[in-house]
Amino acid sequence: MSLILVAIPPVAVLAAAFTWFYLRGRQVMELNRVGLDYQDLGRHDEAIVRFRAALRKDPRLALTHYNLGYALYHGPRRVEDALVHLRRALELEPDHPGARYALGYVLLHEREDPTAARAELERALALLEASGAESQGRLPPVLNSLGLVALREQDWERAIGLFQRAVSGRCDDAGVHGNLGVALVHGHRIDEAIGAFAAATRLDPRNASHLNNLGNALGMKERTEEALEVLGRSLELDPANGYTHYWLGTLNGRVRRYDQAASNLEAALARLGAFAPAHFSLAVAYDRLGRAEDSRSHMDRAIALDPRIGRGLRGPEE
Repeated sequence: MSLILVAIPPVAVLAAAFTWFYLRGRQVMELNRVGLDYQDLGRHDEAIVRFRAALRKDPRLALTHYNLGYALYHGPRRVEDALVHLRRALELEPDHPGARYALGYVLLHEREDPTAARAELERALALLEASGAESQGRLPPVLNSLGLVALREQDWERAIGLFQRAVSGRCDDAGVHGNLGVALVHGHRIDEAIGAFAAATRLDPRNASHLNNLGNALGMKERTEEALEVLGRSLELDPANGYTHYWLGTLNGRVRRYDQAASNLEAALARLGAFAPAHFSLAVAYDRLGRAEDSRSHMDRAIALDPRIGRGLRGPEE
């Protein structure tokens, strides 16, 4: 029996190939979609399974490498694996703004490399700006990260400008407003910092850190009663924070409530241990309360921890 060969028309071959690639592409995108759904729910391990399955079907899709890198970092904190996939995404698609931003973010927070982070973040910002109005909602996180780079480099004015730009577009991220406040404090613009910290507390009223920053800024402007009220709210949320006890103690001492100041400062030292400023402030409070022996003990401890306190008490050298 002879073998009969049937020629397949080229059009049919192309159609079959197109159908195969089309179906595979749909499967890859569906796996990415499901993975992102799991990621939004905080179920990063299940997201990672879907992204890895998508890579097995198409290892050259930059989007999947980006999604996997993001999930590996924000889920199990597998930094090295995350960097591998983020860099692979950029090899495949150099102008992927999300991967540029994510790589810059990881380099800043995990590698303590602000120079390399700035390069990636500035590239991400340029790509987003070039893409038009539809990407404007994605600018605040990039601007915020660039602002953090500027803070680490102690470039206060640049940091202020970046954070101000980030919050200008109706940004509802309390952390960005808080970062703006920190930069403004460094820039000695305390009144503006109070406004930024107040915005952060409105957006996230149960965040003790924002309340602490607001309370301290109010204290810097001698708005002591307001500062005490705000720091009191912070202490209710986080009673174990020794620094909040310390700040309350110094402010109560300022308004001559020495019993309360001593109580706050004792609580601060119970949590902070060897903290020279708290020993010094407690020594002052005890002195005002007539507890001379306790005052001398804490003053000696403060000077032992920080000899500059002793030199300050003696005044300038002859």
